[in-house]
Order: sequence, then structure tokens, then C-alpha cells
Amino acid sequence: MRGLPSRIRWAVSAALGGLVANPVTTAVAVITLSATLVLVGGFWMALSGLETVLDRAAGQMRIVAWVDESLDAEAREALRRRVAELPGVAAVDLVDPGEAERRFRERFGARFPILDVLEGEPLPASLEIVPGAGARAPEAVARLRAAVSELPGVEELGYGSEWLERYASVLDLMRGLAVGIGAVLVLATLLIVGSTIRLAVHARREELEILDLVGASRAFIATPFLLEGLIEGVAGGLLAAVGLRLAVALAEPLLGDGLLWLGSFEGPGPRVASGLALVAAGGLLGLVGSAAAVAGGLER
Repeated sequence: MRGLPSRIRWAVSAALGGLVANPVTTAVAVITLSATLVLVGGFWMALSGLETVLDRAAGQMRIVAWVDESLDAEAREALRRRVAELPGVAAVDLVDPGEAERRFRERFGARFPILDVLEGEPLPASLEIVPGAGARAPEAVARLRAAVSELPGVEELGYGSEWLERYASVLDLMRGLAVGIGAVLVLATLLIVGSTIRLAVHARREELEILDLVGASRAFIATPFLLEGLIEGVAGGLLAAVGLRLAVALAEPLLGDGLLWLGSFEGPGPRVASGLALVAAGGLLGLVGSAAAVAGGLER
């Protein structure tokens, strides 16, 4: 263990020397890693932002159940309680005909004065149902609507957020595309990093043979190359983090409210966390690529 510090210094020095000795291949590996992480990180930010929009919209979603006009106030309240007991219901608001008329006049009265010529209470009572956080998926909403429609006293259901289902479908498609594209990009990056390390192994073949003859272990010989891949990956991750942050900063003045969905990435905490994630991902890619290259290169 006494020689461990000197071994570490040698490995770091050899790794840095290898990077400096091959500046072109090193730059290609770093830029490729950075480009991959920018694309993957951009997809991740976009998907996370779109999911935030979907969650916010789903939180405002309401299912409206119009109540049979023959029910009196007591029966309406009993129906409200039955709906509130259904699985997946967070809250139920009973809107009586008077309140429904007030809301209609407040929203459309000036443009649609039809209520002025109708007698009595032309608008029926209704129940505004708020699905719980775990019941906002399209399948869960469909089950909840079916359960409400089967209750006696419910005449008709209204659901003004059908677009959420289409939005969720598009989001699922984007997730699949992101996984596929990300896998291809990661594979290409690993191949490029591996090629860089294999070139370094070939350039230092004589030195490696000497180390092998004097009894150096395989781990000792491989460590500098693993460090090269790790350093390239971390550098690519740092470049990607800076590039993404600059891209968002430049886009904000141009798109304005169009980037409001990126609010989840504002503030020191999210910015640092996303940056560290990119750096860690870059380091992992570099390490895996170099490990694969070393495993094959040292066997020859």
C-alpha cells in the first residue's frame, strides 16, 4: 500500500499524457460525447417539461355529471356523497341550478342573453368531479366515468379534457422515439470512445509489453486508459451542460412564454442537478467505452 500514491500519480500522468499526445482523437471523442449528451439531455428536458404541462392540465381536469331534474336538494346531496365515495375521486362539488345560471351569465351573459327569455331554472344541477392524482390517466378516467354513469340520478356526463388523452398518447410516442434515438446515439458514442482508446493502446504497445514483462498486473496497465475515457466523458458532460444552459438562456428571450414549461428547471437546485447528471452520464459513457476497448485491446 506504500506505493499506492505513486501508482495513482503514474496512472493520472499517463492518462493526461495520452490525451495530450492525441489531441485530434481526444477532441473528436469529447465533442461526440457532448453532442450525444446535448441531444439526449434536450429530449429529457423537453419530455420532462411536457409531462409537467400534462400534470398541471390534469390537475385542473373536471368530469361534469348532469343530475336528473326530478331530484330534490336532499337527493342531489345524497348522490354527491355516493360519487365522492367512488375510488379515484378527490372531490365533488354540487352545482345547483342557481349557481349554474350565475356561472353562465358571468361567462357568456353578454354574448348569449338566452337565459333572459327562459323561465324558471333552465340549467340543470350538476356534479363537478375532481379525479385524484392517481386517477388522471386515460384508462383510470374512463373507469371513473363508467362508474359515475351507472349511478341512478345521473343523466349525462361531460368531459372537456379529451385532448389530454391525445396529448398523453403523443407523449408516449415521444418517449419511445427518445429511447430509440438515445440508444443509437449512445452506441455510436461508445464506439467512437472505444476507437480512441484502442488507438492509444496501439500507440503505446511497446510500453505495455515492457510493463507486462516486468510483472505489472492487467489492472495496473488498464488504469490509465480507463482514466482517459473517464476524463473524456466528464469533459463532454461539462461541455454539454454548459451548452444546454446557454441554449435555454438564448431561447428564453425569443420564445418568452413558450418556455414556461421549463420552469421545473429554473432555480439553482434543478440547474445544478441536471448539470451533474450530464457530467455523471458523460463519465459513465467514457468509462464504459474505454473499458470495452481495453478489454479487447489488451488481449491482443
